[in-house]
Amino acid sequence: MHHTFGSYGAHVVEVSVAPGANGQKRVTIHKVVSVGDVGQPVNLSMLEAQMQGGIIDGIGAAFYGDVPIANGRAMSRNFGDYRLIRMREAPLAIEAHFIQSRLRPTGFGEPPLPPIAPAVANAISALTGERIRMMPFMKAGFVLG
Repeated sequence: MHHTFGSYGAHVVEVSVAPGANGQKRVTIHKVVSVGDVGQPVNLSMLEAQMQGGIIDGIGAAFYGDVPIANGRAMSRNFGDYRLIRMREAPLAIEAHFIQSRLRPTGFGEPPLPPIAPAVANAISALTGERIRMMPFMKAGFVLG
């Protein structure tokens, strides 16, 4: 769960883990069920798109978000040097739900992104018993499959 700009976002994630190449563990994210509390929802289609985009961006950052630093400089010069999530790695299903309210509408740009990494890490831990304690997850041997 995360709270920013007066809004809340929370996720529950369903994953499977299989052996991968070179001792890595291949993670498939089958489903993400998300709830947002944004006060009175004004445009549900836009809110759902924000939820999906934040989740996908957050999963990419959780697994691959690494900008190496050498001599005080970022070694990734542009997105060509930065590993982004691929369509085949995105969750197979994302359910977005929003709490109905009559309270003043709030912001919802960032709230879906921060809680997805811990939600995925907790789902992996519940399945395997192994805690991921660093990001990106690829450094702990977990990759998207």
